[in-house]
This record gives sequence, C-alpha cells and structure tokens, in this order.
Amino acid sequence: MGRGLTRDKTRPSRIPPLPAATIDRVVALTNQAPPNEATHWSAPAMAKAVGISPSSVWRIWKGHRL
Repeated sequence: MGRGLTRDKTRPSRIPPLPAATIDRVVALTNQAPPNEATHWSAPAMAKAVGISPSSVWRIWKGHRL
C-alpha cells in the first residue's frame, strides 16, 4: 500500500462532531411548537435558533428519523 493512502486513512475529519448537548437541543426543540405562527420547524429556522448550519440540522433530523 502506498504511503499516501495510509496517511489519508488515519487523517481526522475536517469537521469536529457536534456536542451531544447541541444535538439534544435540536431534538428537544423539534418536538416543541415552532416560533411565531409557523406550523413546523424548518432547517434554517432551527439552525438559527441553535446556532448551527441548516445541513447539520438535517443530519440530526435524519439520524433521529425526525
């Protein structure tokens, strides 16, 4: 095996994982009524409320089947 392949295999992810508290907050807020007169949480609204990216919200929702 080439040296580059071994080096890349052990390289850590560029993006650090979200703290468990952040994930728990997204899940908890998802089960509550959304702000204002909205009928449901959108990923951008949740992201703004929690302080993460909308794509992170989608990953959490997908991972928790929400």
